[in-house]
Amino acid sequence: MHVEQPITGEAAPPAHIEPEEALSRLQALFGEPSSQMLELVQQRNHELLENGGALATGRVFDHVAIRELATGRAKYLEAIVWSSVTKSELLVIPAASLATAMTQTPEELHPIFSLLISLPSTHMFDVTYITAAGIAKLLRPSNPYALTMASVVYAASAHNLPVATSRPAPLKALNPEILVDLTPQLSLPAHK
Repeated sequence: MHVEQPITGEAAPPAHIEPEEALSRLQALFGEPSSQMLELVQQRNHELLENGGALATGRVFDHVAIRELATGRAKYLEAIVWSSVTKSELLVIPAASLATAMTQTPEELHPIFSLLISLPSTHMFDVTYITAAGIAKLLRPSNPYALTMASVVYAASAHNLPVATSRPAPLKALNPEILVDLTPQLSLPAHK
């Protein structure tokens, strides 16, 4: 039986790293988030817990959020990631979102994805036999990003967490009940 090797040559995803190492690597990559951004994350956590119906603090990242994080255009997302480490908040990365973001991001930025999935609070959400049925129900009205968006919506529903995104309309079209944390649109230079 022939088994295809992963394109990157990695046989397994990176192992989770300790919080201290995670913060050190995040600081080297992005710098420490401003206190205003960290306060905004905590304020939105409170709002989503009180008014939005979330059962826990944390986020599910769609492909847009992952891509924006990798390209350094989203200080708010960097603050969410930092907070996920310092406050042990769940960060869910649907595999389909990660794959889509990888296709839209220059290869030299791909090491950021390894760091993201190795963080102590990150949970990779895979399409499995069990989750496929729930995702399939969301795929009926198809479009180019249907699997990615359906995976994000299903992961957010399964974890009862808001989706961090700057483009909520396609996600809301699949499930109007989905909680959304609309990422602020800031004009920032990309990472060097």
